[in-house]
Amino acid sequence: TPDFQALETSNRDVRKKALAQAEALAESLRRANSNHRIDVEPVVLGNPAVEIVRLADEQSAGLIVVGSQGRSGIERFLLGSVSERVLRHSPCSVLVVK
Repeated sequence: TPDFQALETSNRDVRKKALAQAEALAESLRRANSNHRIDVEPVVLGNPAVEIVRLADEQSAGLIVVGSQGRSGIERFLLGSVSERVLRHSPCSVLVVK
């Protein structure tokens, strides 16, 4: 049987680390250009594309920046593409970077 407590602890640690890295990047961007509002939201669980679009809509975001793995063909069909789903359903502009 899986050790759910260990899994939850690991999940919490990964989310804390991701939030700390995002905060550090946001602070660097704020120092470079203080004219723009840069918010960092805690990592959420769920379908990535759905949660990104939901948060952008809630926050009235002007731009979503997402990464792309560059999958194509059968891999893309089987695994899907978060960036593609965000592009199709986003309430604002989307920048996709490799």
